[in-house]
Amino acid sequence: MLLNKMRPRAQEENKLTERSDTYSIKNKIWLTSKSRMQAEKRYAMYDNVAHIILCVFSIVLIGIAVFSKNLPDSVPIDAYTIWFSVWVIVFSVVVFGFGFGKTAVLHRECYIRLQKLHDSRSDVEVIEDTYHDIVSSYPNHSDADFDRLILSRTLFHSAGIVDPNGKPLTWNWAMLGKFLASQILFWLSPILILVVSVGSIYWLW
Repeated sequence: MLLNKMRPRAQEENKLTERSDTYSIKNKIWLTSKSRMQAEKRYAMYDNVAHIILCVFSIVLIGIAVFSKNLPDSVPIDAYTIWFSVWVIVFSVVVFGFGFGKTAVLHRECYIRLQKLHDSRSDVEVIEDTYHDIVSSYPNHSDADFDRLILSRTLFHSAGIVDPNGKPLTWNWAMLGKFLASQILFWLSPILILVVSVGSIYWLW
C-alpha cells in the first residue's frame, strides 16, 4: 500500500522536475535567440555604415581630382589624394575583410533555428543537446548584444525579461552608459574623420 502511494507522488515530482527543466532550457534558448537578433542587427548596421563611408570617401576622392583647379593654390592636392586613398583602402578592407554582412546572415540563421527549437515539443534532453549543437555551429554574440536586449526590453519598452531560472533581469546605469558610449563612438568617429579631412582643405590652406 505504501509503495502504491509513493509511486504516483514520485511520478508527479518527476513531471514537475521535467517541466522546470524544460522551462529553464527554453528560456535559455529564447534569450540566446533574442541576443543573436541583436547581434544580427549590429553587424548589418556595421556593414551598411562601412559601405556608406566607403562610398563617401570615394566620392570625395573623385571630387578632389575633378575640382582640384577650383581649390586654393596652397592646398596640397597630392597629399589629400593619398590621404583619402588610404581611407578608401582601409574601409575596403573593413567591408570585405571583416565580412560584417556574412556574419549578420550567420546570426540570422542561428536565431531562426533557435526559434524553431524553442517551439519544439521534444524531450528536454533532446532540446538541450540540439541547443548546444546549434550555438556551437555559429559565431557567438557579445555581452553588448545581451545588454542591448535587456535595455530594449526593460528600459525602452518595459516588456520585462527573466533569466533561465526565472529571475527578473533589468537594466542598470553601467549598462546604459556602455551602450551610449559605444553609440557615440561608433557614429561620431567617421563623421569627425570626414568633417576634419574635408574641412581642413579650407580651414588650413
